[in-house]
Amino acid sequence: MVGRNRIVLTVVALATALTLGLSGCGPKATTASSSSTAPAGAGCQSVGSIKFDKTKFVLHAGLAFGAFHHWIWKPYKANAFSKGQKGRITALIKGALAAAFTIHELKVAKADAESQPDTLQAGRPARQGRGVPFRPDHQNPQRQRDRQRAQLGQLADQRCAERRRR
Repeated sequence: MVGRNRIVLTVVALATALTLGLSGCGPKATTASSSSTAPAGAGCQSVGSIKFDKTKFVLHAGLAFGAFHHWIWKPYKANAFSKGQKGRITALIKGALAAAFTIHELKVAKADAESQPDTLQAGRPARQGRGVPFRPDHQNPQRQRDRQRAQLGQLADQRCAERRRR
């Protein structure tokens, strides 16, 4: 089992290094015969120009959740962080690395979410009707007036019913 974990860890580390190495920012490689040069950082994307922002948001949020769940939540539930447990130091180190990775992925996901105005709708507070913020009934004057009118209407109906009985 230990051998399998080392293989998986090695594959993940290599895939991460390869991904980071191939996705670096900067100008594209040019030859000496090229007359125009790109300014430094021209290949980097800025907030507002992220392509597939919703897809990338889901990807990064999913990676953050997966790392948190696998390396922090599951060991916590199994008491792997408790004093005296075998492999506690290893679990703490993996948990710390997973926490750093989770924080990074959540920052990237936030940038992806903020890159388009329509994705910001989810973070805004809920509004009711004509831009009036939601208030409970006891704080909403319109609902209080409606309730009072309904009570007055019921009283009037009761009076009419008493007159008919006489």
